[in-house]
Amino acid sequence: MRRFGEEFYGRQAAYQAALDGSDPGALENALARNIFEIDALEARVTRLADYTRAAAAQLEDAYVDAFANGLVFPDPAKFANAER
Repeated sequence: MRRFGEEFYGRQAAYQAALDGSDPGALENALARNIFEIDALEARVTRLADYTRAAAAQLEDAYVDAFANGLVFPDPAKFANAER
């Protein structure tokens, strides 16, 4: 459990820093390393990063009532085949 917690909080910190930072590639790099376990960026990593940014922006703008009433996340299909 300790290892699980360390990995979870480590990744959470990396994603938050990437979302808050000024390096546009930081989130892609963190996702590639932690989710896909690859070193090179691929289209699927970029799509997941775009979705993550959209979901984070939506959550940031949400009010507490939205959680109680059923917050709706961005449609993943819009990001699945998106070209950049």
